[in-house]
Amino acid sequence: MMKIVSAAAMLAVSASMLGTSTYAWFTMNKAVTVDGMQLKAKAETGLVVANAAAGTYDETASTAKATVAQLYPGSTYNLSTWLHSTSGRTDAANTQKSYTLGTPWVNNDDCGNYVVHDFYLKGATADATTLTSLDINSVEAKVSTSAPSQELSKALRVGIQFEGSSNIYIYAPVTGYTATVSVQKAVGDYSSVTTDRESVSALAGNVKSQDTSITSLPSRGTDTPIHASVYIWYEGEDENCKSDNLLAAASVEQIEVSVEFGITEPTA
Repeated sequence: MMKIVSAAAMLAVSASMLGTSTYAWFTMNKAVTVDGMQLKAKAETGLVVANAAAGTYDETASTAKATVAQLYPGSTYNLSTWLHSTSGRTDAANTQKSYTLGTPWVNNDDCGNYVVHDFYLKGATADATTLTSLDINSVEAKVSTSAPSQELSKALRVGIQFEGSSNIYIYAPVTGYTATVSVQKAVGDYSSVTTDRESVSALAGNVKSQDTSITSLPSRGTDTPIHASVYIWYEGEDENCKSDNLLAAASVEQIEVSVEFGITEPTA
């Protein structure tokens, strides 16, 4: 009999935004002003979670970044190479678009193109557990009710990778997103050459992903945990990532993202 065990992670983001114009990538180098972040994890039967490798493992864990940060749109095809464009789509051929390296948001009041939160997973028992796969059961997002907020949030992306695995999972948890975007791989002017770009198809939030390269869940004792990196960003190549969808300066967008992890064990 197949057994599935879950762990849930939740990110609450409060963001205020401002801007004008119509092109993707927020023309005039506009950014999302993030007023506060909190990432909460809940581990259900069979799993325990911590926000640090040597932390306290329990059914819940949380991280918080409760101060102001500037998030510029970013773009990635592999969760390791990040690019940013300061120019919008000024013509159909993108001839005026160029890309620079993207950077993570790290410290208070810094600027960046993406945010990373880390979780560490272990089994709830004293023995290691054999797995068929380590799973991402779903990724969900709740956004505020204002129309501009809803439109911009379609460009929201959640990327997940487990340490030791070459697999990456990119989710678009808000419906209405651009299903497949063409992402440039390297710094420089826009290139239409096929080898210079990568087509990235985002997963809908209700799609389950199973990483079969991870076949053992460490014990709750001294075993090394499984490190899960969770990346949050606004995909600049999504057609919804445009300045017309930014909020007025006095408005605040509320975003709550939840990621549910799980395990699948072999049938008896």
